Formats: sequence, C-alpha cells, structure tokens
Amino acid sequence: MHVKLDIRSARVKGLCFHRSRPWVLCGLHTGVVQIWDYRMSTLVDTYSDHGGAVRGVDFHITQPLFCTGSDDQTVKVWNYVNRRCLYTLVGHMDYIRTTFFHEEQPWIISSSDDYTVRIWNWQSRVCIANLPAHHHYVMCARFHPTRELVISCSLDKTVRVWDIGHLRFRKQEAGITQDLLGSSDIQVTLQGEHAKGINWVAFNDNGGLFATASDDHTVVVWYLGNNELVKKFLPREHTDNVVCVSFLKDFVISCSEDRTVRVFGQNANATGYNTVSVMRRDMDRFWILSTLPSCNLIAAGHDTGLQVFKLFRERPPFLMVGVASPSRTATRCTTPRCRGKRLRR
Repeated sequence: MHVKLDIRSARVKGLCFHRSRPWVLCGLHTGVVQIWDYRMSTLVDTYSDHGGAVRGVDFHITQPLFCTGSDDQTVKVWNYVNRRCLYTLVGHMDYIRTTFFHEEQPWIISSSDDYTVRIWNWQSRVCIANLPAHHHYVMCARFHPTRELVISCSLDKTVRVWDIGHLRFRKQEAGITQDLLGSSDIQVTLQGEHAKGINWVAFNDNGGLFATASDDHTVVVWYLGNNELVKKFLPREHTDNVVCVSFLKDFVISCSEDRTVRVFGQNANATGYNTVSVMRRDMDRFWILSTLPSCNLIAAGHDTGLQVFKLFRERPPFLMVGVASPSRTATRCTTPRCRGKRLRR
C-alpha cells in the first residue's frame, strides 16, 4: 500500500471521504473536527463545538453538509461553506458511536451507548424513530444503500436488520418520545455468529454484501439476499479486537487494536478470501477506516493521527514499448488511466 498522506494529531476516532472534493473529515478524541486536503496535505478547516470525543462523522452526498456525533451525547449538522454548526440534535443519553446521512431522504441515523438507534430528520430537526435495538452499547448503525433497511450491531453480540419502509409515510410531530420501531420491524437478528461484541458493520456499494467486525478478532462477510443470509469467514489473522471494516470494490479492509490494517481479496474461485496486503504500525492502534472506491483510497485513523493510502501504486503516465536499442526510435504510448460494563475505548 502506497501512503499518500501521513498526519500527526490526537487519536482519530471518526473518518469520512468527500465524494467529489479531495477531502477527508476527521473526528478526534479531543472533541475537535478537522477537514484535510489529502492531495495538498493541508488542513482545510477546524471545528471545536463538541464537548467530548467525536466518533461519528459523515459528509452529505450532495449538500455542503456534514454531521458529527460525540461523547457529549449530541448530533450536530454543519455547513462547511459557511463554516458553522447549523443545529444540534439532542436525545441520546450516552456516548454517540456513529452518525450517517441517508442518501435520498433528509435523515441521519445515530447509534449510542444508551442501547438505542435513532433516526433524525435533519430538515425538521426532529427524531422520527427510536429503535430500542440492543441490550448493550450499539457500536454502529447504517442505512442500506438501496433498500429501505437499517442494520445495527452491538456489544451484545447481535446484528439486527430493520425494515424502515413505512417511515416515509408517517407524519412525525416534534416532541415524540415513544419507540417508533419495535420488534415487529426487525427482519433478521444474527446471534451466536461472533463469540464477543460486534464493533462495526458495513455494506458494499450495491448493498448485496455486508461485513461485521468483532472483539473475537474476526471479520465475517454476509450475502444479504431476499430470504437468506450466507456467511464467509475471512482468514483469522488479527490478534486483537477488530474495530472497523469497510469495502473497497471487491476487497475487504479491516483494522484492529493489533496495530494493523489488513486487505482481503477473493480467491480465484470466489469461495473465500485471502490476505492481499498488510499495513502495520509499531506503536499505534488503528480505530477507524474510510474508503473512496473511485480513487482506490483508504483512510485509517490511529492513536497519533491519520494515514491515507492507495491500495496499489499508480501506473506510470505512459509506457515506452518496443525500444530495443538507441538506434530504434519507434515508441508506443499506452495511457491507462471491561466486558459487561467495560472501559469504553
């Protein structure tokens, strides 16, 4: 893997690439939010309104917005053009682990150590759904990229898939506090597949696959069909808690407290995965990943900063083919373009 950016900072707990600008959004353990230009290796902006570690960050796909979730129990929505916080969403009762925008609806999903998942309308600034999802910290929750589903994972060792198709047709009022999704909305519950708590869940681009990362040192890839789930275990090569997992085209990327980022690719007959590459640090644990498939970029946050790297080096701008001796001048240009109530990390 070829390092493109290496930044020193406080511990990085949240990361997100911008879809069109050469930016990466970082949430720091100090409560600071930063935007870095990874091409120029320059700091674009800094935001300091949160009162605790920022673990959840996400750019909106079309609007000049990003959202953040913090240990101060708030979700904030920001405008990076005006460089200010637009509003703060209050409702969670403990640390917020992740925040993600919906790609079509004006929604944000957040997961929390208060054992719940909440869905917010960021235009009306109202919580439109409270999912009493789990029996332990909810480490990650995400919208499916193409279907009206939500997936969540927890330290209670379960993954839940929720049907949220009816949310668009519900008229929500400010001040609603009751649970708006219940057990009848759960499509699938995965239990017993991981021996310890589950830290992260991620979909691939078309939503046909999702992956889970766990404190049992494993990563599992699942095929999400209409009526079935098929699992594939990745090689068990991590030696400590696997804290994040992401897809980059056909590759699966994972990072761990064992100080490594590992890249797995499918084997020749597509029946399993093999290790393709490993990035290792001597002293720093990795905490978070983000990928940008259009540029083959991976961002990884660790104890003392951030790295952005390409999975493979760029090809040369042109290749000289057929040059056998100094007298031969013909060339051809080919341009490829504590468990239970453990200490919280």
